[in-house]
Amino acid sequence: MASMQDDVTRKAKTGAETLGDDAKKFGSDAQSVGSSIGSSIQSGMSGHAGIGGHQSGIDMDRMGDEIKHRAQDMMSTAKVKGTETMQQLQTQVRNKPATALGIAAGVGLLVGLVMAGRR
Repeated sequence: MASMQDDVTRKAKTGAETLGDDAKKFGSDAQSVGSSIGSSIQSGMSGHAGIGGHQSGIDMDRMGDEIKHRAQDMMSTAKVKGTETMQQLQTQVRNKPATALGIAAGVGLLVGLVMAGRR
């Protein structure tokens, strides 16, 4: 029985870690895109003004499209990873319902103890 609980716990932790790693990568990519945009804007501002007052070297529409595309890709990847993790957990619960119930009861007990200790 402990082996089944360990297996479910290990798979849940692995899924959570993978999701966490993807979230960190998303944050890092977003920060990188933001820095790139800032650098592009700064270099464009130091350039000469073009026709109609637009700064040369800056294609804001293209940058906006690139940011939107990257964000959509990252969100899609996170959604797929989250769905895969949920499916793995659901499979484990279906295959070992008693183990899942025991884990849920243990987690509920721990949360209850933590919440009661805060009063």
